[in-house]
Amino acid sequence: MNFVNTRLFSLPKYFLISISLFSWLLFLPIKTFAQVNPETIDFVVHCTKDKKNLSGATVTVFKNTYIQFAQKKSGSLGKVQFDLPFGYDYKITFSYPGCVDMFEEVKGKSIPQNKTDIYPKYKGEVPFFETSDIAVRKDKYKNAFNRVIYDGRESMMDDEPYLQKFTHDIILNDQEQADSVRAKLIRYRNEEDRKIAAKEKAKKDKEAQERALADKAARDKMDAEQKKKFDEELAKRKAKEEEDADNALIAEAQEKARLKNEEDAKQQKESRESEAEKAKREAEEKAIADKKKNEQDQLNAAAEKERSLKQKAMAQMMEEARANSIIEQMKRDAELKSRQETLAKEEKEKEQKSQANQHSKYNEVKKLVVAAATAERNVKVTQHKAAPDLKAYVRKETPHVKITEVNGFLKDVRTTVITYYEQNDTYRKERSFWGGVSYFKNNKEIDELVYNVEIDFYSSYANK
Repeated sequence: MNFVNTRLFSLPKYFLISISLFSWLLFLPIKTFAQVNPETIDFVVHCTKDKKNLSGATVTVFKNTYIQFAQKKSGSLGKVQFDLPFGYDYKITFSYPGCVDMFEEVKGKSIPQNKTDIYPKYKGEVPFFETSDIAVRKDKYKNAFNRVIYDGRESMMDDEPYLQKFTHDIILNDQEQADSVRAKLIRYRNEEDRKIAAKEKAKKDKEAQERALADKAARDKMDAEQKKKFDEELAKRKAKEEEDADNALIAEAQEKARLKNEEDAKQQKESRESEAEKAKREAEEKAIADKKKNEQDQLNAAAEKERSLKQKAMAQMMEEARANSIIEQMKRDAELKSRQETLAKEEKEKEQKSQANQHSKYNEVKKLVVAAATAERNVKVTQHKAAPDLKAYVRKETPHVKITEVNGFLKDVRTTVITYYEQNDTYRKERSFWGGVSYFKNNKEIDELVYNVEIDFYSSYANK
């Protein structure tokens, strides 16, 4: 795993880029009566990338910063030309896929109105560089990389003070590039840890949700069974009541038929009996009728009382069944809530413990990286003699990297020897056949992250 750009220490290249970035060529116009387009600036730029012509770069001109005036793409020779009228300030942007977006400013308002006969030319080179390059401070390109101003006579020129301010410390030194790579590595590892924690949390949430759904399904199934049982019992009782009602109707019909037969027999008998007998018979019949009526009233009262008792028993049974169902539901809800609270408490404790472990690990790694960077910086400070001259920059000595690998029966050993100036460091990675891995620096065991950071820092020199 190599996070160090192979061009990490290719500063002479970026030195040439930075020099060519600000080597703007001024062409003074020749005043003649045959000038084609006076009152305009002949603005020409040459787009390059890695010292080669860059075609297809988009160059856009904005009048007074916001109003788009023109837009062109560089040709096969990388050149783009515009005629910019006097009296306006211009913002010119440069973009190409995969490269850093840039812009410069042209101060056209500074040309006085009495210079309507001049036709100043301006030609400059704009080097593009990729967004993945780490040797240049890309955040500086949020501002204009150049300003073109009127020289007070007949031409356009660079604003030198602005250029000097912009070019100050634009190139990152070796230590800053190494610190940037280490920071990216640490951010990458922290992001991976966060992703793993998020996956574990999502898995646990899913399991908890599945358990809740299973509990709900079991509870619904139990409620359905109880409801089915209650409905069956209610249906049986209702069928019995209907049967009793039918039997009562049949008995009533039989009684009416008997009474009708008796009435018919009575009418036949009355026609043959005398008045005395008739009176006697009516008295006897009345007594019998009164007796039957009393008996019937008692039967009806008993039936009504029995029906009332049955209804009360049915209502009490339904109320008990409903109460039992509510109690069971409350018990299940209480158990489910207790289980959920226990799971939530366990999850919270695990999360707190995981965060504490991650924080502790992060602090330990941070201390190790800071210590390594501080030691390396102190060594370089002691060897530093004077501020380097940017124009006379000479490549520093590069570390010599030698890697050997020995595959044994019980373990495999990878040895990396770093020779840098007069310092020799030996790194060793041992992998046992059962899967265990150990890391050593100068025969002293070190952490895996420290080993990876320092090996990645020097690994770009392994094949040089």
